[in-house]
Amino acid sequence: CFGINASINILFTTLIGISILTFLLSRGFILPFLSIILFNISFFGEAAHVFFFRFYPLQIAVVPILGVFLFTNIFENKLFECIGTENYLSKYKSFHFGLFVSGIVSLGGLSINYMISETNSWLVSCILSVCIWIGILIMVQRIMQVMKVDHPVNQVGIYILCIVICLPTVFAPYLSGSLLLILICFHYGYKAECAASLLLFIYAVSKYYYDLNLSLLTKSITLFFIGIACITAWYFFTQKRTRHEKV
Repeated sequence: CFGINASINILFTTLIGISILTFLLSRGFILPFLSIILFNISFFGEAAHVFFFRFYPLQIAVVPILGVFLFTNIFENKLFECIGTENYLSKYKSFHFGLFVSGIVSLGGLSINYMISETNSWLVSCILSVCIWIGILIMVQRIMQVMKVDHPVNQVGIYILCIVICLPTVFAPYLSGSLLLILICFHYGYKAECAASLLLFIYAVSKYYYDLNLSLLTKSITLFFIGIACITAWYFFTQKRTRHEKV
């Protein structure tokens, strides 16, 4: 890498090839896991270079990484049916955890101001936020299926409540992204990943609150209404779960 760093294209292409070969040929957990992270760094670094650095790599990477992680969990059974062999099934955990760590790192890096400090950062943040919101609504829809929320009025109300909760984060995609990771990991039962996502969410809320260019009173009012929306959502889902358990 040091020898070919004069040509960024050759460097990233070489690292992409090394990561793919490492994932396919290696056994165990560590090397395939590291190869996924290396592939993400190299692939999205090359993508940023192709765009002449008009966008930072994390701006390009965060939505595809979260999207692949989301749909990997959604279509997990079909993925197992397709790959079929024991060798590739054993690599699923490293692939899954590599995507998760890449998502955590990309969201954490995206929260740093200089990573997104460009003239068009507000537009890029809006696009990233909308894409992440779509993922949140997909997860909410699957959670409603499990909890037997079949009434159209209740479904529409939950979707509206989710959008209301997400609206304040339109310029902070790292906050809604951490919420998406929590929903994915909690729904599919990944306890360690869920705990890490909660820590990221706590950091994201603190960072979001600190970066608000508002008075302390306005910040407090904003958090007050967000808290009411979250408590309302918690109360609804808790009551629905209690009724379902009684049945």
